Amino acid sequence: MFIGEIIPTVQPQDKDPTITFNKGTYEIGEVVEANCTTAAARPPPHITWLINGEKVPDALTKSFSNGMVHGHGYFDQKACSIKQLAIEVSELHVGDDGELRLTCMSTIPGYINPNEVYADERKTSVRIEIEMTEGPVEAISNNNNNVSSSCDRRFSSYSFEVINVVFVTLFYCL
Repeated sequence: MFIGEIIPTVQPQDKDPTITFNKGTYEIGEVVEANCTTAAARPPPHITWLINGEKVPDALTKSFSNGMVHGHGYFDQKACSIKQLAIEVSELHVGDDGELRLTCMSTIPGYINPNEVYADERKTSVRIEIEMTEGPVEAISNNNNNVSSSCDRRFSSYSFEVINVVFVTLFYCL
């Protein structure tokens, strides 16, 4: 340690993160957009999204600095974080209970292994009801052969599953 060196201290979150989304019930193929907002902390908490208890892969995420770093990674004041998650609901997301469970985990430091200890860890989960639509999905060819086919809707979204994750970190908390 050097004379005059600042030792960073952790100022933990004072409440659990909040998850907001547009509506409580979705159908297969609809896009769920959810935001996770943490309480202010120092350093700002890292957010990890879980879908039905499974961590969303880092390859599908991108982090943005909140602009409050004061040299050598030291944060000079508390700040909150926001991370947005957008997923197209597929059969793969629906549990036996007909629901999709989103969990926002806010931690200091960032996500580590499940059995390791964080300096600060908070999490919030919400359950979103998924309406299962019954009946076949029809596909009609666009040529003049008038050929058509159908398949069970349960399997129609598998090849079209899209997960988009966008991070946005706020510069200041309200």
